[in-house]
Amino acid sequence: MLKTLKKVLCLAAAAVLAAFLAVPAAAQAAATDAESQAVIDYIASLSPAAPQCQITYDFGNGRTYTVGPEMAMSMMKTNDDGSYYIDPATNYYVLDPNKMIGFFTSLTQKFQPTQNGADFTTRTGRYLHYDETDNDVRVIDVLKEVPYLSQAIMAQKTETHTPALSIGSTYVEVDLSNQKAYYYDNGTITWSSDIVSGNVSENNQTPVGVFAINKYMTKDTVLIGEGNSYQTPVSYWMPFVGNSVGLHDATWRSYFGGTIYKTNGSHGCVNLPPEKAKALYSLVSVGTPVIVH
Repeated sequence: MLKTLKKVLCLAAAAVLAAFLAVPAAAQAAATDAESQAVIDYIASLSPAAPQCQITYDFGNGRTYTVGPEMAMSMMKTNDDGSYYIDPATNYYVLDPNKMIGFFTSLTQKFQPTQNGADFTTRTGRYLHYDETDNDVRVIDVLKEVPYLSQAIMAQKTETHTPALSIGSTYVEVDLSNQKAYYYDNGTITWSSDIVSGNVSENNQTPVGVFAINKYMTKDTVLIGEGNSYQTPVSYWMPFVGNSVGLHDATWRSYFGGTIYKTNGSHGCVNLPPEKAKALYSLVSVGTPVIVH
């Protein structure tokens, strides 16, 4: 009977994380209602004792989230029967990296970072820093935060921490110097293309920076220049600066890449071969980061 109760309570503790991931707004309330008191009591009675950590993530503007013993235990590895796994070498619990990544994904959604600026490493390995970015493209950098939180939990720290931010591992990279564009899906390039960017000779260079595909993304539209200077039908429109600069198909071009952009480039957009534009349109969505350098 006692073994069954412990299994149920262990599964309930894991449900704390599941509730946080599925319904972040309800998770904090769940930690204080009567139904969760049994979980809190069980975590407090564990042997070996749960890590008595209090790691407070500070997202600015008075927004914080604290990882205490209950949330820490919800990220621990479990056995097939739902009970906590104990490492025979240390006689202690072991954190599950996949559960931690899920936690940080939900934390990003719940507390959208407001700090500006972002770091980026290009496909060729060049490190870039941008002081101004589209605020919505930053996420918590799990490559840095999973090791940090793992160590902080196991060391039972009580401290406030500002999370490291990145643009994540899914984004579009536009390399103006080499006239190439790439789409990264979880860190792997799954699409690439030669491009033609803004015409340098007419001072129509494509803007450099960290942006995101925005709400104007659509199919079969007409691009209209300032003062109605041109009207260009396109099939795949993926804007990242208002409704004026974006990636799109360019059926009127026979060639892409090279030095075309210097004297015969676009009005600022990133021109793509039609089939490449079609493929990219199926991969991106509103909010997909676009890094132009």
